[in-house]
Parts: sequence; structure tokens; C-alpha cells
Amino acid sequence: MANIKMDSKTAVPCKGSRTKEKRQFMVKKGWRLLSAGLLAVLAGCSSSSDENKVQRGQIGYVSGFYGGVIADEPRAALVGRDILSKGGKAADAAAAIYFALTVTMPSRASLASGGACLVYEGKTQRSETLDFRLQTPQPATGQGEAVPVPTAPLAFYLLHSKYGRRLPWSSLVIPAENLARFGNQVSRAFARDIRVAGNFISNRPDLKKLLENGSGNIAGEGDFLRQLNLSAELASIRAKTSGDIYHGAGGRKLLDAIQLGGGKMDQHALQNYRPTWRDTKKVGYVLGTQFIFPDAGPATNTGADAIINALKDKSGFTNLSATERDKRFLQTLAGKLPQRQFDQDPMKNTVSSFLVVDRVGNAVACNLTMNNLFGSGRVAKGLGIVLGAAPKASTEQPLFNAMMLVSVIRPTFVFGAAGGAGMDDTAAMTRVALDTFADEKNETTLENVINKGRMFQSPLSGGIVIESTVNADRAAQLSTVTRSREPLGRLNAMFCSTGVPNEKGEQCQVKTDPRGFGLAVSNDS
Repeated sequence: MANIKMDSKTAVPCKGSRTKEKRQFMVKKGWRLLSAGLLAVLAGCSSSSDENKVQRGQIGYVSGFYGGVIADEPRAALVGRDILSKGGKAADAAAAIYFALTVTMPSRASLASGGACLVYEGKTQRSETLDFRLQTPQPATGQGEAVPVPTAPLAFYLLHSKYGRRLPWSSLVIPAENLARFGNQVSRAFARDIRVAGNFISNRPDLKKLLENGSGNIAGEGDFLRQLNLSAELASIRAKTSGDIYHGAGGRKLLDAIQLGGGKMDQHALQNYRPTWRDTKKVGYVLGTQFIFPDAGPATNTGADAIINALKDKSGFTNLSATERDKRFLQTLAGKLPQRQFDQDPMKNTVSSFLVVDRVGNAVACNLTMNNLFGSGRVAKGLGIVLGAAPKASTEQPLFNAMMLVSVIRPTFVFGAAGGAGMDDTAAMTRVALDTFADEKNETTLENVINKGRMFQSPLSGGIVIESTVNADRAAQLSTVTRSREPLGRLNAMFCSTGVPNEKGEQCQVKTDPRGFGLAVSNDS
């Protein structure tokens, strides 16, 4: 993608870099990709510690390019940005974003949620999948609805311990603790979830009380929410790490609170839970690059790797006309996506996704979920924790949509995306990636690609669905269109035409999907 303009919404170079030098990531005409002369990789582009008077752990410690954060909820994205600015690594920022989301978007991420993360470490070129999906509840004694063991708190502690640790654990939790204690305004993203789940919330008194504003009504956009019970629990996690809610007095307190909230959980399952580290799937690309996809098992296999593998050759996609690209893409979706129904229930399989990349090219892409919007609808009484819902059959579990493109010649991050949990999200993510790298005239921006009208073909029915923004001429070239639907997938993405890191200065575009209400931030955002 060429001709990246250095403006407030696209690229931000390292301090002192020569931004007039166009360093595009394209093949031949538009793809001169990460050659040895282009990439003299250094350890970063911030000022040295001798020159930088701001101490690590303070905002502004990183004086140049710090990376980028794109998340479905704006306040959480700003928390991640601050962690990168303080000198934290991508894994540190990911943990801080997660805990912030438990306060600002508990419809999709709470201290009882699950999910998965795709992790890339630039220096070692190691990539892994961190699988912490909610599991089927074990039989438990007592009355109430069986709820799954919380998985995300421990997962993000392990992520920080293995790939972060540039900042202390407490500094990653305290932003969320303060948001809960002093209150925060309901974002448009969270307000949408509250509106969609209005009847569900109204029929659950504990959940309704948790979401009430100062007037006693269910909160809406701009209303102020304080969550003192949740703040106290976050303070305990800050002081004692995430292990506190799984063992000892903290674990017993959680079990008692779940029972008071009308649920039940097996104590041994809580104490013995461990997230799983898995390998990743890789698809070789051009000039020493490869795509990386998560491997979280067959239940959440998206087929994204198979789609990219089928269309990565120029003859199979890039060299085709626009109309033929659409047709080839839809045919590939029908053959490579998982064989499941195209579910349109807005209450099911909801996730919150985010992508974070630090200044040296480490990257983390995560999906967080309660399985349903607001999970089971139950609240751990006295703790303010919304409890997750038990997972459904394997063919109905949320898909884990995430991908990255990296150089294997040099430890360099180039592209990343994290999306929703449906097959239409898989289609959106892969099409954005393909269109990003198919541009040989250097006329496209990441924003244009993400904003473009989308189309989808069901692997079971074969029906073609399009967005209303697909122009009439483009739609007329397709076979029968069964209906339109808004939206068709959501994603967060980052594309760095120079690669990260780069001693001559990074040029990166960060973009959240306009179909949602998230936020993308980089240095001057």
C-alpha cells in the first residue's frame, strides 16, 4: 500500500526520521518489500535512557514511535496507549486493555470471561496461541445455574509474565481499578450492547442494578457508572496477582459470591484451571514473509488460513479484474469457511477484539467473550463480576478471528488484524488483508479498504449477502444476491508499510472499523 500520507490518522514516524522517503511495502511496482537496505533493524527508535529524563513507567518515557493500539472500546484503547508510552511491551498493554474492558465493556469482557490471543515476539520470531476459552462447567454441589470457571484473569497474568514484564504487574491493573472506583462514562460501544440486551437486563435484577445510573435507570451513552465492588476486587488482583481469585480466601470469596448470585461452580475446577499455550498456523507469502493465524482447536477454526492460502498467488486474486476478484473470493469463502449456520442473533457469540503492537514489533491480537452478550446474566454478588455463559456445541462456539503478517528474514511486524466471532468477520478480515496487498498502483489506504462495502457467501446455503454500501454495478456482476445485511463483520487492523521496527522511521496506519464504535490510537492520536 503506497503513498501513505503522514497525517494525524495514518502514519507517525520516529522522532528525527526522514518522512519524505517513501518506503512502501509492495511487490515490484507496488510491493518492494522489506529488502535488506530498507530494513536495518535496531532495538527501537526512542531516545536513549541517558537522553530521556522521563523514567520508565511514566507517560512519555518513549519519546518516538511507541506502536499502536486498536480496540472495540475507546477508553480501553487509551489505557493500552498509555502503557506503551510508559515503556511497556505489547503483552503488558494487552493485559492492561483487558482489565480496563472488564470495567468499560463488561457485556463482552469481565473478570469471568474467556477468549484467546495470538502472540508474536519480534526478537525471537516466536508466535503462539494463548487459548483461554470458557469451558463447560464441571458438576457442582448446591443450588443454582452452573457457570464456567473464569479464565481471562489468569491468562493475562501468564501473558504478561512470559512476553511482557517491562512494567510491574500492579501498573497494568490500577488503570482499571481507578476507572471502577472513580467512575467512567458509558461509551457508545458499551451503550449499544446495553440497548441490544435491554430486555435481557431488565429481567435480571442484579445485572440491572449493576448498570443503573444515578437516576436509577439503566445507563445509556454518556451516563456515569461507578463500580465500587469491582474496584475492590481489582485492587486485590493488583496486590496479589490474578491467582487470588482461584485459590485460598479469594477463591472461597468468589465461590460464595457466585452462589449468592444464583450460580454455582466446582471448587476443584476453579483451583486447577490453567490456560493452554498452542502453536500457530503459518502460510508463506512473498519475499520472505508469512501470515500467522491462531490455532485454538477445531471448534474455533475460522478457515482464514485456508482462504489466504487459496488466494495468495497473483494469478488467483491480484491479477484478476475487480469483478472476478469478488467472484473468486465468494467461491473461496463457500469452500473454506467452517460448515456452520450463519448466525445473526446479536446476543450470541459476541466478542471484544483488540490489537496492540509495540515499538520493536511485538504484537498481541485478542478476542474476549462471555459467549453471550452479558454472559449468563448473573452477577457474583458483592464483587460486581458479570458471570460468563456456558459454551455451546462446538459448531456454535465463537470463532477466533486474528491474523498477522511478519517478515521471516528480519524480525519485523507488517500487518495485523483482530475481528469478531462470526464467519462474516472471517470474510471481512481476510478480504481486508488481500485487498491491502493486492494494490499494485499504490492508490489504496487501509481506511479505504476497511470502509469498502462487503459481501459474504454462506458455506451451507450458498446464498450471497451484501452490505447496502456495495454499489449497484458491483452487485449486478454477482449471481443472485439473497439479501443485504448491516454490518458484515467488524475488525481492527494495523498496517506498517515500512515494517516495525525500522531505523529510518515507521509509517503505520491504524484503523478501527466504522461499523463499530472503537478507537485506533498511535503517537499523536
